[in-house]
Amino acid sequence: MAERKGASLNPKDFITGGLLDDVDVTLKKVMFEMFDYEGKSDPAPSLGIDLVTGDEGEGDKPYRNHWSVGGAENWVPSDDGMEIIPIGKDTMPRKTSNLFFLVTSLLEAGVPESVLDSGRIDFLEGLKCHIIRKDPPKRGNLPAGGMRRGRDGKDYEKDGKVYAVSKIYEPYPWDSKKGATKAAKKDEKVSTGSDLDSKAKAVLVQLIAEGGGKTSKKEIPTKGFALIQADADKNKVLGLLFKDAWMTANGFAVDSDGTITLAA
Repeated sequence: MAERKGASLNPKDFITGGLLDDVDVTLKKVMFEMFDYEGKSDPAPSLGIDLVTGDEGEGDKPYRNHWSVGGAENWVPSDDGMEIIPIGKDTMPRKTSNLFFLVTSLLEAGVPESVLDSGRIDFLEGLKCHIIRKDPPKRGNLPAGGMRRGRDGKDYEKDGKVYAVSKIYEPYPWDSKKGATKAAKKDEKVSTGSDLDSKAKAVLVQLIAEGGGKTSKKEIPTKGFALIQADADKNKVLGLLFKDAWMTANGFAVDSDGTITLAA
């Protein structure tokens, strides 16, 4: 057997492994999406971001991290994944969410309030920054990371650390996106015949059938997600299912309380 050679001690040869911490990264594939914590809990809305190390974002394999938004009964990603849409009693994300922790760090690192006011998250795509893992504010009598109810019915303590941005490097992505949001919203139209429309209609029809002739917006994040969780377009499909104009144009009726039925 050949004698094993010791590992190089040159810092350039070291690799990133496990959780990233105190490191420069580029943010990629930024979007709100439903995330089930790798099958350990029911799907919940979160902000997902690939953290890419290395020069110009060409480093180690991206590490995808999620920042929780709130309960699936209150929030759903928009069809393009760039916004988080309220569907329940909460009209704004809570300060106990990991999303609040992240955007607070972005504000403190220099992101203008006007950029955050837009409600869209696409300004983070391509952002070069320095990230650290920190303890979030204590949440009542829970540990720093809080608790998570697993599908087995047991409560698990979350990792207490949450990623925060401590420094932002130029160029700033939002400088090249001024006016893009307004233009996109102005050109938005209600579609009725695409593949996404067909997928969304199939989900609603099945939920209505299972509900004895009706379903509710509050049931869509969990029951609807379960029907299409293996579909690559799941977030876009779910986004359609919370647009009243889309449902009306595609043969459904929506009451003021969120009840959905087939149009007469």
